[in-house]
Amino acid sequence: MTTLMILQVFVSVLFFVNKVFIFNGRKTGWLIGMIAAALGAIYFHRIGYNVYVTLEFGLIVLMGYGFFKGNKKNPKVERTIQVFTVLAMSMMTIFAFSGFITLIELGSSLGLLAGAYFLTHSQIRLGWFVNAIAHLLGIILGWEKGAYVFVFFQALSVIISIMGTVRKK
Repeated sequence: MTTLMILQVFVSVLFFVNKVFIFNGRKTGWLIGMIAAALGAIYFHRIGYNVYVTLEFGLIVLMGYGFFKGNKKNPKVERTIQVFTVLAMSMMTIFAFSGFITLIELGSSLGLLAGAYFLTHSQIRLGWFVNAIAHLLGIILGWEKGAYVFVFFQALSVIISIMGTVRKK
């Protein structure tokens, strides 16, 4: 097994565990997501999905926010998170309109970032719904790269995201 394949498996498993923990209301899921995003930045750089590298850095910030935020919201921190999220989304959009990435890559990236943002800001159903769409697009992208482990865990993440969308809680 190559280093790249091992990294693909770690990133895929950690992001799936991240979603399961968040779905079950465990704050540890955000910390696992930070670790997965850091490893994901390395993995996606190695396979040439540089837009996902930008996404992963955005996710590190949002996952950290999800882990460290308390019951009270700090307006300065909230504004910083919003600015950082808009900046990352703008960079990805510029990549798309410059021809560096496809619209599917853009949709998947923006969806994953927006989904994490909504989940960290108590818009749970919307967050899970946006994640489901982003993971569906991720299946297409992973298939094109031959990253079948990634595709499998994207499919599992779609299921968790749909469960989160329809959950009555």
